[in-house]
Amino acid sequence: MRHRWVLALSLVLALIAPAPTVIAADLNSQIQQAGEDLDNANAAVSKAMSAYRKAQAELDKATAVYNAAKARYDRAHTADLAAAAALRAAEARTEAARKKLAETKAKLEGEQRLVAQLINQVYRSGPFSQLSVLLGSTSPQDLTERMQSLNTWTQNKADVIDNLTEVKAKVTAQAFALAQLEAQVAKKKEEVHAAAVEAANAAQDAKAAKVKVDAAAAVRAAALKEAQKHRDAVKRRYDQLRAEQARLKAQAKSGSKLGANLVFSGELVSPIPGASITQNVGPRIHPVYGYKSCHTGMDLGASRGTPIHAAADGIVVSVINGGAYGLHTLIAHGSGLTTMYAHQTSAYVKSGQTVKAGQTIGTVGSTGWSTGPHLHYEVRIDGTAYDPRGWYGASKRKVNC
Repeated sequence: MRHRWVLALSLVLALIAPAPTVIAADLNSQIQQAGEDLDNANAAVSKAMSAYRKAQAELDKATAVYNAAKARYDRAHTADLAAAAALRAAEARTEAARKKLAETKAKLEGEQRLVAQLINQVYRSGPFSQLSVLLGSTSPQDLTERMQSLNTWTQNKADVIDNLTEVKAKVTAQAFALAQLEAQVAKKKEEVHAAAVEAANAAQDAKAAKVKVDAAAAVRAAALKEAQKHRDAVKRRYDQLRAEQARLKAQAKSGSKLGANLVFSGELVSPIPGASITQNVGPRIHPVYGYKSCHTGMDLGASRGTPIHAAADGIVVSVINGGAYGLHTLIAHGSGLTTMYAHQTSAYVKSGQTVKAGQTIGTVGSTGWSTGPHLHYEVRIDGTAYDPRGWYGASKRKVNC
């Protein structure tokens, strides 16, 4: 598309002649092509906009995924903190139970020692029962004392055994409670680990979602920027082409007015005597941009600064610096014939000035779209390009591309 614009602009710049109807016809064709290119550019913008909206939808979706992953991470983090607190509490309870169990075991050991002492006492006292107490008494007083001792021993024995039984039960209950508490601690540890794993997974999901969000945003921004850049470039070229159309119409009107009273002599002198032709008129591959184009003049090889001469008597229509032709001079010679001299380094004439055949009007250069110093020389009749060689020995013919 870029090449078509360049070609269109080149051809428009070439259509510099004093006949408004011919210029309008040629330029209208170029403007039509430019309009089609602009339509294509607008279609490309619409397509890019559609892609932008799709990228926006993907961005919204990725953002939702990211928000969900972030919420999941927050929940996992909260659960992790709660499980850690529960673990610390369970460990504290376990430690308290261990201390209680140690105290109970110490008490049990004391009771066991008391039972051992009682058994030892019984062993030393020999058989000691109510019958032996009655039979062995020597007096009523002795009998009473013996019965009191028997009751005391019996009661102590029962108390010791009861205490021992109670202590054993407490030890058993505390051991069971400690086992349950340790199981709870183990379970809490698993919950903490599971919460940590969930938090890690949530963080990973959040990171992946964020990467996707960033990628979608980058694609969207790049697509929008590229679409706008392309559309703006095409629009600028289209506006330049329309501006060139207006300029050439004004130039043609000026050329017609300036050359109205002139009569072309029918002969043209060489703008650079003795110069060789490096490029003839006709189809070619553009030396700067590489696309197919129509060469509407002939190129004369010469070094930079070589004088350029007017091909015939006439009036300078314009001296313009810019565009594909760089610094170029247009001269009207009457009878609808004009000559144009492009890529100059300098110009010695100005618009409206009368010139004579052979007069130096400027010097050779390489301004505009040029690969090196040379003169691009055109001859037109009523806006139509002709092969300049027709005025230097060859037959006159229009440029046919």
